[in-house]
Amino acid sequence: MQLRLFEPGEPNQNGYIEPFNGRFRDECLKEHWFTSLSPERTLIETWRREYNEERPKNVLGGWPPAYANDLAEASYRNHWL
Repeated sequence: MQLRLFEPGEPNQNGYIEPFNGRFRDECLKEHWFTSLSPERTLIETWRREYNEERPKNVLGGWPPAYANDLAEASYRNHWL
């Protein structure tokens, strides 16, 4: 295992997480003024679910991950069961 350090805000050094961090900051953190922990958790969880489950992804042919997962499961069932 090797430890690698990246400069913050340098997408050319870490092309996966830096774009995600930028989206998270712009679409969630900058949109809300958090004053306590409970509302923060709820808003962040709502944003995370939308980002991971509902937002279309190019790598999935423009389908949202939840729908792509349903298609994959149906294909598996039809093929193997």
